[in-house]
Amino acid sequence: MFRNLTLLTKRGRLTRDVLVLRLLRVVIAADDWPTDARVRLGALARETRRVRLGTLHRPVTFRLPGSLAIQVAQVDAMSGGWVDLGIGAGWFHAEHVPYGSPFPEPRERFDRPIEQVAIIDGLWRTPLGKTYSFEGRYYRLTDSPALPTRSKAASVDHHR
Repeated sequence: MFRNLTLLTKRGRLTRDVLVLRLLRVVIAADDWPTDARVRLGALARETRRVRLGTLHRPVTFRLPGSLAIQVAQVDAMSGGWVDLGIGAGWFHAEHVPYGSPFPEPRERFDRPIEQVAIIDGLWRTPLGKTYSFEGRYYRLTDSPALPTRSKAASVDHHR
């Protein structure tokens, strides 16, 4: 997504939010080593109020759903509600192994996003002062405190 925005800017097709797009160039300039999308989105969130931010589809094997829900809610609050979350099953073995991320069989990789969406949605919809619990095949949460309400309607994109 960010690479495409930069390419469009270089061709002169995209002129809105020039400051943010210049920041995008700086943020994506560090492509020589692995980076974390949420860290980059946090930096961008502080600089814009009109550009939607998000990941295309991050593998569910990279983060536990509770910590991911917290991270996305925080970046969403920093941006004033301009964050989308896209999650998927993950497919590239070499992306997982070097950092110790599990790479289960395809059936499990396709089932996990269903539970993650349920958990993230549950944590975001639980009223402040209440707790959320979940018991699934892959994940269990017990009495998790509610997260701050997201600024706009929650947006979770799940692709199998």
